[in-house]
Amino acid sequence: MENLEKERKKIDAIDAKVVSLLDERAKAAKEIGKKKSEAGKTEVIQTSREREVIRKVSSRAKLLPKGDVASIYTQIISACRGLQKKVRVGYLGPEGTYSHIAALSYFGQNTELISHRTISSAFASFEEGEVSLIIVPVENSSGGSVGETLDNLYRANGYIVGELVLPIRHCLLAKKGVAHSRVKTIIAHPNALLQCSKFIERNKFLTQDCASTASACRKLDRQSASIGSELAAELFSLEVLKRNIG
Repeated sequence: MENLEKERKKIDAIDAKVVSLLDERAKAAKEIGKKKSEAGKTEVIQTSREREVIRKVSSRAKLLPKGDVASIYTQIISACRGLQKKVRVGYLGPEGTYSHIAALSYFGQNTELISHRTISSAFASFEEGEVSLIIVPVENSSGGSVGETLDNLYRANGYIVGELVLPIRHCLLAKKGVAHSRVKTIIAHPNALLQCSKFIERNKFLTQDCASTASACRKLDRQSASIGSELAAELFSLEVLKRNIG
């Protein structure tokens, strides 16, 4: 136990140094924001610079997985960016969708995320200056290119500044305390039902279409389940009965 306590004290000392260095980084970021403002530059976010920083630091990781280091630095950059100015980013909603996950993964939690019901309304909010950037699906492995996104890109007064490849991991979600064996009906968006059709057929579930993951999650009873992300389970206080069902 003596050796264990020694290692814990070592971690405490390291944590203190990490926080001190984070504060130094935050001060530097704030100073950069001040100089940008003095130069008349209003845009805070520079996605190419942020991606390059994340790529460099994650490539230096030796023991920690590179993906974990990238996730940590996404949040650090988001927090430092927030000291300069709160960035507004539009995404295809509602909450809990994979576009929501993509926005959080790319821009971090210290970003004001604005949900939109359609891809076109997300583009409209960008054109009208309500948001600085938008994040929308361009392509998926099951349905190919997303036509609405491509049509809007063609007409938009903007350009692509980055991309994120996001694995789609569908989960079976139910109210807390509901057993897998009690589920009779799956309520979900038609695309999710199609993508998980083999799992649904194998379990002989009935299906019910719903406009979105959010509305499906709100309709659940003690004999139904939905299809969505782990983030959706967290947001709507649901239980993950099974992962990777698609």
